[in-house]
Amino acid sequence: MDYHRVALPGFSVELPTYLQSDPSAAYREGQLQANFGVRVVLVSWQLGGIDGVDRMPATVKSIVDQFSTKRTIELDPARSVQIGGQLATRVDGRFADVSFSFADVTCGSRSVLLGLSGLRDFEQMRDRMYQTFACAPIPADEAELVAVAKATAGSVPIGIDDPATLSGWRRVDDDPVTLTITNNKVVAMFASMPTEQATDGKAIVPQLVAGGTFVQTGSTSLGNPTALLEIERGTIKSEGEVSHASVTRWTCDDRTVVGVVMTANVVDRDAATPWLAKLRCARPEDPPLPLVK
Repeated sequence: MDYHRVALPGFSVELPTYLQSDPSAAYREGQLQANFGVRVVLVSWQLGGIDGVDRMPATVKSIVDQFSTKRTIELDPARSVQIGGQLATRVDGRFADVSFSFADVTCGSRSVLLGLSGLRDFEQMRDRMYQTFACAPIPADEAELVAVAKATAGSVPIGIDDPATLSGWRRVDDDPVTLTITNNKVVAMFASMPTEQATDGKAIVPQLVAGGTFVQTGSTSLGNPTALLEIERGTIKSEGEVSHASVTRWTCDDRTVVGVVMTANVVDRDAATPWLAKLRCARPEDPPLPLVK
């Protein structure tokens, strides 16, 4: 196998020579991919933080499902590693005789996903890719991305009036677009999006939960007559697993903030639903949310 260094926007990596750089690739997000049967080489980059060890297995499974031809997929535990001196999350696995490995690597305000599957030469290609990755963020482009992220997400999409509202909650990652928090019983995700995209739970869920499908089973209204919060209850199916969920949205000037609460059992879901009514749109004068990682 012959390799060469491929320069991509703000980073580079050594890849097989049949993969060539795209001079027109955008800094914010892009993808380089080659498929030869079960041999797949993937490099993609996007704005936001890396998937943590809790989310990375689902990300990898959704990718591998596309070329595993419905064979049983085995995943090793996700682990935090260093790749090119950058914090990364790595998942290895296999299906039939095919091995694969994916790593989500921090690179400035973006994450870079490196992925590979194959039979022959797999380990050599995997090690070459991980060992040669070099992150070199471009300051001007980084500054522009940060500005876009803040304008899109309002930096933090939700606000609170009582700090006790977030007691026991912690932040899951540093994604500048989606705020994901947990209290170890439920996971709550919040993001800002154009109002026309936030019409109901079926429209919201796939944009916050990758590959998720929401089935509504009920609804409730919380708050007071002048500030009612409509909350849809139901289930979310993602990557073959079903979670109980509540979905809602807040109208915030020219945008809509959407929220999804997910948990493994209906009791915790119902306990967390009234908590949503304690949240509101973020305001410019709000102090930082009292969250730790």
